[in-house]
Amino acid sequence: MIVAHDAVGFALRCADAAGTDPTRDRWIPMRRDTRERLDRVVADRITEPLGMQETRFNPSPRLRWRIAAEEYQLGRGLVWGSVHDENAYCLGGVAGHAGLFATARDLATLAQAALNGGRYGRARILDERSTRLLFTDYNRAFPTHAHGLGFELDQRRYMGALSSAVTAGHTGFTGTSIVLDPLAHSFAILLTNRVHPTREWGNNSPSRAAVGTDLAMALPVRPSQGPTSWYAGEADGSKATLTIPLRGGTRTNFDLWYDTASTDTGAVEASTDGGRTWRLVPVTLRAPGYRWRTDGTYTGFQGRQWLTAEAALPAGTTHLRWLLRTAAAPHGRGAARPRRLRRRGAGDGPVRRGLRRPPPPRRGPLRPGRLGAPAGLTPASVARVTVTVRPANEASRDDLRAVFGTRGDPANCQCQWFKSRDVWAIPKQERTDRLRSQTHCGEPSAAQTSGLVAYLDDEPVGWCAVEPRIAYERLLRARVPWSGREEAKDDPGVWAVTCFVTRTGYRRRGVSRALARAAVEFARTRGATAIEGYPIRVEPDQTGGGELFVGTTTVFADAGFTEISNPTPRRAVMRVDF
Repeated sequence: MIVAHDAVGFALRCADAAGTDPTRDRWIPMRRDTRERLDRVVADRITEPLGMQETRFNPSPRLRWRIAAEEYQLGRGLVWGSVHDENAYCLGGVAGHAGLFATARDLATLAQAALNGGRYGRARILDERSTRLLFTDYNRAFPTHAHGLGFELDQRRYMGALSSAVTAGHTGFTGTSIVLDPLAHSFAILLTNRVHPTREWGNNSPSRAAVGTDLAMALPVRPSQGPTSWYAGEADGSKATLTIPLRGGTRTNFDLWYDTASTDTGAVEASTDGGRTWRLVPVTLRAPGYRWRTDGTYTGFQGRQWLTAEAALPAGTTHLRWLLRTAAAPHGRGAARPRRLRRRGAGDGPVRRGLRRPPPPRRGPLRPGRLGAPAGLTPASVARVTVTVRPANEASRDDLRAVFGTRGDPANCQCQWFKSRDVWAIPKQERTDRLRSQTHCGEPSAAQTSGLVAYLDDEPVGWCAVEPRIAYERLLRARVPWSGREEAKDDPGVWAVTCFVTRTGYRRRGVSRALARAAVEFARTRGATAIEGYPIRVEPDQTGGGELFVGTTTVFADAGFTEISNPTPRRAVMRVDF
């Protein structure tokens, strides 16, 4: 069946870039340079050389029976056999953003040509340098909006578990999508009809992501040791755990493979009391030529290769465990670990068989007929998705200033809302000075601090306020947190998490989740008997608006908090007792 698909036209941006400046946009002067119509350029330079015989603008009425009917539009009736996009229709059905009809087979040829470095069989439509432009992010000033030449990059919402820093894709308004994964040398094409008989049906990105995830899960990963690996799975809202007993020893080494969404977080934890309580174990991760350290948590994309991990164990460790907590879809491919340590130990948990390791990203020259990973895609660069957390007294003033910014609620409040009865009566500079004094920022030897700072590498990206509950004057006077509860408000052993700030440009990377987990451990080590938070409940179709600074129930649940009261339909009190 032939359907409208507008992703193919984006290859035209560099269709004649061979031997020219690869950063020059060739789209505007295309017709001027060739003195030909766009549809003729597409035929001469792309579809005919590649043998894409069923790809064309304005298909013949005789092909209508093979074309999906689209929506009913006023003035046009049922759109069927002509371009759906109104602007392209006004341009006679030939435009750079819409109007191209194709089959899945033809699109597969184009996708394979892109993955081959611009070549398919004996036909070359792009040189290798130009092809790399499709997979290179030129939009780095906006971290969640990566974009190559003509294609989006790393968009998990429709790429699913195929998503990576160099996975390219494009969607069509009518429901189509194409995803190119140069690391696995694979592609996914989905041709659906979202707009029939009306465009009001909704968003089909979940379906797109499901196709990408199904393909990603079919790509094998060979265990680094033995015939099988423990595999955490990718179910929604799940917690998978592998626990092993230990007999003495102060250090351990193991291999780790993970590829997760930013909302799914793994951890390595140790117990010294037979598994009753657990604490994070800082881990050093290594890949060939690279080394970095985490607080014991891991999330995001790590290069699709096995990493070597080393950890120092707390004295008296009796058990070690690996876990992965997942949120809602879309997910990555999950996490895996060989069934045994490099030292003695036995594991349990689900087993994934037949895992085969894909080739790691290459940083050298392209091999003939195959597109390698762009330069810069290394374990060190993707390690930025692993969040580390430090007490705020170990942060500098510049770190705090970078997180809180200069505009908006965080910059205005300076985390003084719960500290004062009337925060807005305090001059802004004094609020800033109070935060610096409360955190003791720049004083690593300080005995007290009022929060935690999160980092991606050495870049400060988040803040979490955590102190004994009695430090928050407004909290003690508030009505909602105490509704239906009978306990001493002035108990100094109970700590509270009251505020989260994630720096603009770094959201949806698991920063709040990492801070919430770190807050639990921070309070525990400072002698707290319990820690609680007062998050807002956000449904999938809602946004929290200005209330999100208190955190969400999913963030707290991920950190091990349990709900102890529900004072309002949207507000909960959640707690961990030590």
